[in-house]
Amino acid sequence: MINKEVRIKFPHYSFSDLAYPMEDRSIISFAYLYKKLSFKTKFERRSSPEFAFNGKKVPSFWAQNEEQKQQIRVAFYHNQDDFCISIPDRETKDVIHLIKKKSVKTVDEALLIVKNINSFSQLTDTDQFEMPIIDFDC
Repeated sequence: MINKEVRIKFPHYSFSDLAYPMEDRSIISFAYLYKKLSFKTKFERRSSPEFAFNGKKVPSFWAQNEEQKQQIRVAFYHNQDDFCISIPDRETKDVIHLIKKKSVKTVDEALLIVKNINSFSQLTDTDQFEMPIIDFDC
């Protein structure tokens, strides 16, 4: 019964059916998070893995034109290991913040950086943006 209900309520779910032996009086608690970001201008996906992440080439997307670059907001960029950029979702007020900073070790430290952002700049014609495709489907 629960597998039928899950398919109705979460048609995009990506996990196997639940198969647990249960008694008549058993209770099961279930939670599912599904988030799909929709950007104002679709980014370009690389046709073959070119992006090096932890020494391995992985699938990525990149900003190739002006419209794609305009949706990227730069809080700060000191070098490839010390930056914070943000990309807003076009349909909601959700924002993905990408932070790389060696001194940041916890989520709370990253949230503090986001909370203290005062202004943003835009990418220029000579700036490049590319990042690995993130899949949290564990």
